[in-house]
Amino acid sequence: MSLRKSTAVAALIAAPLLVAGARASLHGGEFHQNSTTTLYAAADTTILDRVYSMAQVQQGSETFETICMRCHQLEDFTMGGAFSITDRFASLGEMYSVITTRMPADDPGSLMPEDYAAVIAYILYGSGYPAGEENLAAQVERLNSIRIVPPPARADD
Repeated sequence: MSLRKSTAVAALIAAPLLVAGARASLHGGEFHQNSTTTLYAAADTTILDRVYSMAQVQQGSETFETICMRCHQLEDFTMGGAFSITDRFASLGEMYSVITTRMPADDPGSLMPEDYAAVIAYILYGSGYPAGEENLAAQVERLNSIRIVPPPARADD
């Protein structure tokens, strides 16, 4: 392969990485790779980006039903509910911080971090946000980069 061709090939390979690097730099984010193998900056992630798994929803459902439902219903956290996540929080990190330090009311912080993340996944699912393949992180630093936005319109709305 000639020097000119190898330089052209290298440029084609590097261009997407340079663009992604510029995006991450502009947004102060880090690189992540999603299921379509495209890079995106963490600061661009929202709860519409399939940030939790259905396995996590199942775990969260069980925890919610045995612990959270002593005081709450799922509808409390959906649009228009008393604790609507879109009205109360800007990021999943904020939501996670509040829940892990205040819930359950009779024993705050008593659940495992993964249980709190699973409850959030269950709330997201119940609110109409799409599931993905990966579990939602149980780390506030990572959750801070996932913005809360209004849910997609439902067919029955």
